[in-house]
Order: sequence, then structure tokens, then C-alpha cells
Amino acid sequence: MNAGVRIVIAGRPNVGKSSLFNRLVLMDRAIVTEIPGTTRDVLSESSDLNGIPVRFFDTSGLRDTVDRVERLGVSRTLETLAEADLVLLVIDGASTLSEEDRGIRERINGLPHLIVANKRDIASDVDPAIEKLEPIWISAQTGEGLENLQASIAQILGGDRAQSFGESILTTARQNEAVSSAIVSLAAGERALRDGIPHEMALLDIYQGLSYLNELTGETTTDDILGRIFSTFCVGK
Repeated sequence: MNAGVRIVIAGRPNVGKSSLFNRLVLMDRAIVTEIPGTTRDVLSESSDLNGIPVRFFDTSGLRDTVDRVERLGVSRTLETLAEADLVLLVIDGASTLSEEDRGIRERINGLPHLIVANKRDIASDVDPAIEKLEPIWISAQTGEGLENLQASIAQILGGDRAQSFGESILTTARQNEAVSSAIVSLAAGERALRDGIPHEMALLDIYQGLSYLNELTGETTTDDILGRIFSTFCVGK
């Protein structure tokens, strides 16, 4: 499954992004070490969250670096963030809120996001600046707080904030283009039917519109819908 809500895990290096990614996708997909900058490329895996198809993205840590390969990873992270439907901003809860953390938060401020404070298992004296963010506390090491994080994600995708979330995700270039193209195609199909154009010709526009919508949902419903259209209009008679 390549479609689904795009959930991007972001943050500065060595805050536990890859460990959280592995927890969420239920496999050791990403390499985890104590060396900052281990993740050099964007990894992704499909999953299911309360019946909602999602795709998690593990990204390179965002920071200024002179390492050429790591800089390419940072560039790909920024590209992935540009198409994110939801961002999980991971910060080190056992440390202090850094300028890098603040800069990343400012960068994603216009996107739907959750602040995730990792390393709950070793956090003692919590930085008041972190507490002020009211983060979701987890430990990617032990799994503590993971259910709470998943519930918070599910609430955004299908709860009280769903409407505003839906409006926000259509501001991404990928989804906005797909929806706009679908509207144009379906409108053309409607005009064709109203103007008495043969149904099989109108079906071409409708089919194209469904293809664009399929890019958003990942659901293959075309056969069912076209079957109903064929049976209703008796195409070919």
C-alpha cells in the first residue's frame, strides 16, 4: 500500500525518531544508533491506525551540517515535510529545548502537528520550556506512552479536529493537485451527461476523476462505481 495519510516524523538528530518509527510500524525498519545523523535518507512504511490507512516517514535529523551526504538527507527531509499531512515533532525530553527544536517547530507551524517528548524513561528534571509545549510523553525505548500517542493521532485523523485537519492537508501540493484535477474531470462528466452526450463518453471523464481521487485514498473503488453506472445507464444500447 503506497497511499494513506502521510505522517512524517521529524526533529533534530538523536532524539529517537527512528526508534519511534520502528515502534509505530511494528518492525526494526530503521537503523538505530547513538551516533547523531545515522538516518541519511527518508524511510517509509505503510500501516493501519484504527482502520485508517497511514504511511509513516522516518527522516534525517534537521540541523546545519557540512557533511555532504547528511545535507542531502536534510534536503529530502524538507521535501517530505512539504507534503506531510501530519508531523510528529520529536524532542528530547531528557534534555533542554534547543534552538534547533525551536527552529523546526517554527518551520512546521503551518502544518498539523503533534509535539512528542521522547525518553520519558530517563527524564528527571524536565525543562519548563518543554512542559510549556504540552507534549505527548513517550519512551521509544520501552514503549511507554505509545498508545496515548496513537490515540492522539487517531483523534486528529477522525475526531473533533478532522474538519480542520482535512482543510489543512489539502494545502499540500500533491493533494491539492489531485483534488483540483478530480473536480475538473467530474465537472466535465456532469456537463457531458447534461448535454446529452453518450454515456460511454461521459464515463471517460468520470473514470479520470476517480483515478485522481484514488491517489488520495488508495482505495480501488472504480470497478464497483463503474459497474453501477453501466447497469444504470445500460451503456452500449
